[in-house]
Amino acid sequence: MRMHHFAIQVSDINKSVDFYTKILGFKIVETDTRNDGYVYLDLNNSGVLLELVSIDENKNIYSDQNPSPHLALESIDLDKDFQILKERGLVNFDGPYVVQNDVKILSVFDPDNYKIDIGQKL
Repeated sequence: MRMHHFAIQVSDINKSVDFYTKILGFKIVETDTRNDGYVYLDLNNSGVLLELVSIDENKNIYSDQNPSPHLALESIDLDKDFQILKERGLVNFDGPYVVQNDVKILSVFDPDNYKIDIGQKL
């Protein structure tokens, strides 16, 4: 596995994109505006992305509808990695499941219930 992205919630996605791109030099990699909207940014082709998640200020920051903050790892064989994690004692998880028809996701939770998504492109 390798690190894929880190997500943060932002109150104004346009202002945040302007800050990260114009001030810090990030480049936009991917955008989605279907639900609350998100933007993936990369700095100097690092391969580790920053995900800005647009959030309604009235929503609870830690709910199923608000997917950040979370750590995301990328797997080349999620089923194999899932088996290894269970053998190591993983008990707190959700999935794996397929999203958007092209990514399989396993969500695991650390002792403080922080979410770590492990994804595999299909």
